Amino acid sequence: MKFIYSILIIAALFLAGCKNNLEVAASHYLDIPVVYSLLNINETYPTGTRTHYIRIQKGYLLKGNAYLATGIIDSIYYPNNIRVMLYGSAGYDSFKLTQVNGATLGLNKDTGIFANTPNYLYSFTTPSPPAGDTLNPLETYTLVITKTANNRIDTMATAVDSIVSNFPIYSPSNLGSSTIAFSNSQPAVLTWGAAQNGGIYDLTVRFFYREYSSLTNTLTKDTFIDIPVFQSYIPSNTGSSNLTFTLTSSIITTYLANNLVASPNIYREFNYQSGMQFKFAAGGNALANYFLQQQAQSGLTSSNALPAYTNISGGIGIFSSRNYQEVDSIVLDGNGLDSLACDPNAAKLNFKNSVGRICN
Repeated sequence: MKFIYSILIIAALFLAGCKNNLEVAASHYLDIPVVYSLLNINETYPTGTRTHYIRIQKGYLLKGNAYLATGIIDSIYYPNNIRVMLYGSAGYDSFKLTQVNGATLGLNKDTGIFANTPNYLYSFTTPSPPAGDTLNPLETYTLVITKTANNRIDTMATAVDSIVSNFPIYSPSNLGSSTIAFSNSQPAVLTWGAAQNGGIYDLTVRFFYREYSSLTNTLTKDTFIDIPVFQSYIPSNTGSSNLTFTLTSSIITTYLANNLVASPNIYREFNYQSGMQFKFAAGGNALANYFLQQQAQSGLTSSNALPAYTNISGGIGIFSSRNYQEVDSIVLDGNGLDSLACDPNAAKLNFKNSVGRICN
């Protein structure tokens, strides 16, 4: 799942567009945190189970070209004088976050206009239940950022959100039959349970296949391709306990046709041993609100630009959560194999059909 945002560059872009007023504004400078957080109740990647990271940077103001400061560490990060806490609404669980350099943990920051090393993040680890407190979808969590200056503690920013719960996947299912229909005339209806506190969904199908040389009949590649089935899907029936999506073969075959190389010297077959993985992702309500506002601003009828969405009081950015669930080893039935091989979109890829033949 890729819930990708450019939240961290909002402050810099805004200031660059207003640099003629920087000298006047300098006397009214406000220290504004920029926060990006997507907590995950099942976090395992990349540094261990239940270790969570929150990015906190700062907006800045200076004379001259604001872009020049994007490469200066002191301009975009706080020194170690802020305190970051996470409080659960039940009143007995709280977590103090520690500043760490993600670059030393394998968490590298993408290159761009902002300095990418060091990569300062704020981290906390929840203990394994029942030994201690862990994130709970039944609670709300409050992020509090305070700063100590002149022997005084000031609250800089706060944010409140809930944790996206685990959710079941009903179809396709690893229980019982793991075969799925896959044709336009007989589409598959995907069904999953709505996640508690979830407001937006992604689905990616990891499709395993093999490639062979047509000249020698030897295996040349045993691999997979990730197919985005839907992204940033916000259900209209928010009160429903179950959600559905109709998967036609054209969704899969069109993507394969546009992303695999067609060659008369290659033929392919669906990998029955690995099958397909259906990777569902659910994002929190704050993420859904962010996307809804983005859609409202991009409409042709919108006459005024709305403020950038944020749920950070005293700052800008997103404080939300996400959850991943998947089912594995889902294989195609005969109709699915025939659609894969003979669909006009994908016939040029030379997939074998249900009787081991190539359609074109």
